[in-house]
Amino acid sequence: MVLETGEYMPKFILIGFQIIIIVLAVSSFVLINIINLGLIYIPGINSFLWLFFIIGTIAEISYRLLKIFDPNIFIRIGDKERKGISLYLDQSSELFKNIIGFDIPIRADIMVVKGIIYKKIRIEFISSYKKTQRDVSICLEKWQGCAGLAWGLNEKIFADLSLDESILNKKGYALWGLTPELRDKTKSIKAIFSTPIRHPDNVNKVVAILNYDSDVQIPDAFDPQNDLGKKISKHLDQQSVFFGDILKMLKMI
Repeated sequence: MVLETGEYMPKFILIGFQIIIIVLAVSSFVLINIINLGLIYIPGINSFLWLFFIIGTIAEISYRLLKIFDPNIFIRIGDKERKGISLYLDQSSELFKNIIGFDIPIRADIMVVKGIIYKKIRIEFISSYKKTQRDVSICLEKWQGCAGLAWGLNEKIFADLSLDESILNKKGYALWGLTPELRDKTKSIKAIFSTPIRHPDNVNKVVAILNYDSDVQIPDAFDPQNDLGKKISKHLDQQSVFFGDILKMLKMI
């Protein structure tokens, strides 16, 4: 349950709603049986009691199912935790810069898989650099964009976005499946490296995507088989495991 601000509903409110729903359902069921036994008689109330009972039962079952299919749907991450992960992403970006050997702006973010049936990834945590850019609000479907492709394939994707569209088309990467709005929001990005964050207890389950991007082209960084590519690949593997453990600790996965 997400509020308009994007923050998750605080736990005490959810517990309060749940208690009210359970009390209504149980009270309605008890009153229905008392009326059926003839102990009391209130004209026309039977149908209302059944309505309360049915609504309460459906609401409680729905809540339980939501918790099963998407355990993090009601989790609220506090400012302290967000700042902590942002700091880790800053440090991870600095490590990335040291690996490539260029003092260029590098931004890191974590896009978490959201949804129950219709799943998308959206940026949940981001490093300090360019934190206010308009592309931080984007959501991607599986196979959409570099991050969506990494999600769908469950593997690392390196993308040189400085190439023109005709070259991209020849390589089969035409438009990356992005809508015009998404292309406009991400047009400043020239290089992006995406890797899946897998559940620590299930390597086949992608729970998030770790991205590093820059608005500056990075020479010789897009071949995972050359020396620089291998170093970048190793860094992505290490960091994805690290952040996967953090997400599990925060009970987000």
